[in-house]
Amino acid sequence: MTKASAPGQRPRGRRGRLVAALCASVLGASACISSASGGGNASATSFAELDPIVLRVPTLYGPGHYQTRALEEYGAAVEKASDGKVSFEFFYLDSLVEPADTTKALADGIVDVSLVVPGYTPSDFPIDVWTSDLAFQSSSRPVVGALQSTAAVLDWSFNQPEMLAEYDRLGLVPLLPRFTGHVSYNLLCTKPVTSLREARGMRGRVGGPNWAKEIEALGMTSVSLAGGEIYEGFQRGIIDCYVGSGPDMVATGLWDVGKHYTELGLSGWSSGGLMVGKTTWERLPLIVRQVLFDQSTVYLESWHRGWIEGMREFVVQGQKRGVQFHEPDESMRGALEKFHQRVLGTAQRRAPEGVSAPGEFLDAYSAAHDRWLGIVTGELGYEPRGTTWAEWARGGDTEIDLGPWIERIRERILAPHRPQ
Repeated sequence: MTKASAPGQRPRGRRGRLVAALCASVLGASACISSASGGGNASATSFAELDPIVLRVPTLYGPGHYQTRALEEYGAAVEKASDGKVSFEFFYLDSLVEPADTTKALADGIVDVSLVVPGYTPSDFPIDVWTSDLAFQSSSRPVVGALQSTAAVLDWSFNQPEMLAEYDRLGLVPLLPRFTGHVSYNLLCTKPVTSLREARGMRGRVGGPNWAKEIEALGMTSVSLAGGEIYEGFQRGIIDCYVGSGPDMVATGLWDVGKHYTELGLSGWSSGGLMVGKTTWERLPLIVRQVLFDQSTVYLESWHRGWIEGMREFVVQGQKRGVQFHEPDESMRGALEKFHQRVLGTAQRRAPEGVSAPGEFLDAYSAAHDRWLGIVTGELGYEPRGTTWAEWARGGDTEIDLGPWIERIRERILAPHRPQ
């Protein structure tokens, strides 16, 4: 049965971090490994032979958040597929490790399975940071762009040896090397921002340098605020706008402050992956590795189902809360497009040292997006109504069957990389 630590209110994480520190500094990493290393598991060829394994899994959010739910559904699927022999113990928020420490905790065996967000430690992931600037190449159509982008980024990342080597160097084994968590970011502001004139001088909170450059190209001023300071900063007028996705605006309560949403199509967040620590991976028998890999599609499907539902909720419930939905004018669209073209034009010469053929690397990234747009719309027939998320959500027909998309990902992307 899946276990959970510190459910309910946000834990401060002090006890978990003390345990992690004790493991790492006093006992040594080998003493911190979960029950993955117990008994005679290394030689097990069937689940009947397997001693029970409990894997430690941290979450960025508490119970109820769609990202947490994706991990919980993944854990349940792993437990079922392993005849109850492999289960997850969840540590919500920072009750075991801080998000920025997750990569090292995976490498040290303190954490077994986790979402890794390279943006928390960008110096560790130079290739990832470089390509994060390109997260604007997907379709702007609702649902279509989200499915296209995740499949394209996942397909591309599995076939880039230099990117996989970046993970290996850090002691990570990718189950899903990289996928798109948010297909695009947009603006939530305290007053309408639909033109360059209205954008000029507005202060926008951004979560990273790529979004800072984007809004600065529109004449706005980028502001960096810690997550816990955003709501108050919005209320007090320290920032005029928040750059993010609809589900985040709901989860943080920012839609109670900002009442003007502009669907601009800024870069999305395509820099996350589902990883196992190499320390843990090497102690797992093949049958467990295969279960963790095979059931990763449950995680991917749940994440996107939750995110899409979050966008629907943001529009439908946002309207009831007085949020007004706007589209940018041609001056704003044109300025953003011009900036994106400049990013593409300079990307090759900004490549980090670990990339031997940056032109081919970038061409493969764009080609994957083109290929998966054809698969999503042509082969699979996803064509939701509306050209914006607001139009789609208001249309009423928002039930999306992600099964065919997941099956195509399983066949085209994951099958060739299944552990053998």
